[in-house]
Amino acid sequence: MSYIGNPLQSTNFVTDVFTGDAATTAFTLSRTPASVTSIIAFIDGVKQASIGGAGAYTLVGTTLNFTAAPPNNAVVEVIHLGVQSLVNVPSSATVTANSLAPELRAVIADQFTANGTGTTFTLSAPPINSNSVVVTANGVVQYDYSVSGSTLILNFTPVVNTLIRAAGMGNILTTGTITDDSVSTAKLQLNSVTTAMIAAGSVTQAKLGADVDFGINPLLFG
Repeated sequence: MSYIGNPLQSTNFVTDVFTGDAATTAFTLSRTPASVTSIIAFIDGVKQASIGGAGAYTLVGTTLNFTAAPPNNAVVEVIHLGVQSLVNVPSSATVTANSLAPELRAVIADQFTANGTGTTFTLSAPPINSNSVVVTANGVVQYDYSVSGSTLILNFTPVVNTLIRAAGMGNILTTGTITDDSVSTAKLQLNSVTTAMIAAGSVTQAKLGADVDFGINPLLFG
């Protein structure tokens, strides 16, 4: 039979199987059914009533309660027709910056004053793309612009003294490079500078103490 849409797919129903002992009436299911009508219970192949004036079983969470204990060695089969789905919604004001991906934590908030000729402005951080930045000119939202790295490119020339603002969330992570001569001794881990970390021939006599001499002072080493 032909049909329109995605191909049909089938899946197995979740099934729980227990063995009666003529005493136990409560059985713990592997899933939480949406309601008592979301499961079908059989005892030795005989379907049990779930609704009506005197149902054979009730349901509380994952616990299936029969009104009478299934006989000894009876096979109790429970087929799940649907499983309860829970959608977790964070409470108000509980999502912090640390809960976000690093590239979403930084917020772009830049402001410029147009000089009447320039159309490019350098942002404080490179946005993910032009859609992640809202650009306004004197408070009016603009749509005719693009972004290249950290550069905001306006496709029009704002008049002098126009206030250009760029705001948005989501920056591209960049790999930082340590500035030359910026790592102090306090920033080094204790015992982290080993022989393997010292380049061959890089330790000169000038770096050694006065009591260490490799041939320059023959009185010390004979």
